[in-house]
Amino acid sequence: MSSGQNKVGDVAITVNEQTIYTDVNGAAAVMLPKGTYDYSIVKQMYITKAGKVSVTQDNVTLNIDIVLKEDISNSIIISDLEKPYTGSDILPTINTNGIGYITEYEGINGTVYTKTNIPPKDIGSYSVTVTITSEQYIGTKTAIMEIRQKVAKPYANVSSGLCIISKDLVLSTSTQGAQIYYTVDGQEPTINSNRYEGAITIDKNINTVKVIAVKDGYYNSDVLVLELIPTPLYDGNVNLADKIDMLDAFKILKYMASLQEFTQPQIQSADANKDGKINILDALLIQRYSLFYSEEQ
Repeated sequence: MSSGQNKVGDVAITVNEQTIYTDVNGAAAVMLPKGTYDYSIVKQMYITKAGKVSVTQDNVTLNIDIVLKEDISNSIIISDLEKPYTGSDILPTINTNGIGYITEYEGINGTVYTKTNIPPKDIGSYSVTVTITSEQYIGTKTAIMEIRQKVAKPYANVSSGLCIISKDLVLSTSTQGAQIYYTVDGQEPTINSNRYEGAITIDKNINTVKVIAVKDGYYNSDVLVLELIPTPLYDGNVNLADKIDMLDAFKILKYMASLQEFTQPQIQSADANKDGKINILDALLIQRYSLFYSEEQ
């Protein structure tokens, strides 16, 4: 028994329901009556081989070459290893280029989880071992997967779009004890960005706001992105009442459709941004004000 130029020992040869093993010189002998027999050859890390042998005389010599399995450990990719806790089974992303494999998980660094092929679901640290099961390839790779709580995505009292200059942008997260960081220049926020200490006054230079929330022992939140169009709201009290609300915006739309007449004071109030025109922008500004700001102008 050989593999290329090398003799291979301890190879299991099964023929006629007998299993024999090659010696250090790759040789093995078995007594068989004349006839034709199926055989199989098995050795760890080598491709299993099978065939037939015909015994037609007293001494038959069979030279067989076996092939070492290709080690593809370096081709195994285990990724997506920082996983947020969901209460359900947690799986990393594994790529073996379509070659069969098994996966085993085991708790590490104080996480109690006996080695098993069942994916974990609880918070902790786990080793992930991928082992190739192909007849032609061998390989194994281990990575560490962390399951943690994730900070809830921040939210704001305004949404992307028109916003009122001089009003306060208020940021929050539902995760208690989390700290919020933000940028107003389009850069991705980090713990080195502006730390949120209180309401941010919206001005004409604030357009793209990006926000994250962080907490020790948790994964950072997803990033909240606000694309703002800061616009002044000078008036908008079309009803000449004690507050600006959706009814003011509705009346502007009716006025634009010639379904509503305005007095001169109402015309002045309807031009909410004082650009000399009464149009949909005025109605949208008032709508935004009504939806996201509870205080009076």
